[in-house]
Order: sequence, then structure tokens, then C-alpha cells
Amino acid sequence: MRVLLLAEDDDLYSRGAAVLREGGHDVLACHEAGSAANRWPCAGVTSVCPLDNEVDAAVALRRSAASRIEAGIGCAVRGKVPLVLGGAESDHLARY
Repeated sequence: MRVLLLAEDDDLYSRGAAVLREGGHDVLACHEAGSAANRWPCAGVTSVCPLDNEVDAAVALRRSAASRIEAGIGCAVRGKVPLVLGGAESDHLARY
């Protein structure tokens, strides 16, 4: 399965990516490794957005409900990619 991993910080990303890869999944990202989720540009500006190709699911890992990864979550929802939320809950995302 091709999974777009959206994580609030490098620690969450590393831990989430390890679990997903251990499960045999291909892990995709919106930003280059080591760059904070709030840094620009995203991959869609510098090269190819992961959502321009087939993505089976997006996994968002957040420590707080108001997270820096909201833009990536919005892109996944707009692309009709199933969304899995992990961490802090956010009422405004519950319907997705």
C-alpha cells in the first residue's frame, strides 16, 4: 500500500514511517526528510506532489488538534484519499 505520511514533527514521522515500512507499505511525504512540516516549498512545488500519483491512504500523526500539517490533510481530503488520524482529535476533521 502507498501511504502518504503527514506528521507534526520529525520524531512522529520517523516512528510512523518505521511502523508503516515494517508492515510492508511504501511511505510518501509532502516535504523532504528532515524539513519541518511547516516549511516551504512542499514537494508539489519543487518536484512532484505524492498525490499526483496513486496514494492508497493518508496517515496524519499529530500531537495537537491545531497542527502544522493541516495543509497536507486538506490536500489528501481534496484528492479523495482515505484519511487516518492518529494523536490529538480535532472535531472539524471528524467528518472526513
